[in-house]
Amino acid sequence: MDKKELKKPEVPDFSVGMYQWSLFLINLFHRVKKNLKIDYESFMIMHIVFGYHLNKINKIDQQSFEQLSFKFENLVKENIPSTEKLTVTSIASALDLPRETVKRKVDSLIELQMLDFQSNKSIIPGAKYKEICDQFFLESTHDIGKLLKRWESKDYINKLIKLVD
Repeated sequence: MDKKELKKPEVPDFSVGMYQWSLFLINLFHRVKKNLKIDYESFMIMHIVFGYHLNKINKIDQQSFEQLSFKFENLVKENIPSTEKLTVTSIASALDLPRETVKRKVDSLIELQMLDFQSNKSIIPGAKYKEICDQFFLESTHDIGKLLKRWESKDYINKLIKLVD
């Protein structure tokens, strides 16, 4: 989309909403470093892996938090390769990062047992993925809820939605 086509928000207190967004992102980045003990590119790689498998799960059926957690736990335990696979090359392409950078970061995440390879070399969540990420995802969900609650009180959400109507 061309920048000229984007609508500008017509909100007199736009800076307040942007400040709240900034705090949300700072908190997210801080929690990635402190709680997950990984860099942001590694975090993005984990999200590509999570999103890939989440998309496969959603094609079959939508899941609750508990069901989803169980599905990912089974994915790790069963290690049954599918005909489709997620590779270092596809992750590098999706993130527009050099393949070798992604390979090095995937290897590091495998060492931490946050990711793993299936027998067909497809990348999947690792043995410690659930243990490490469940709490992180819960905290992130609550942080999003807090941000949305603040924005809802100022009617920012409806105003943002109108930008893309």
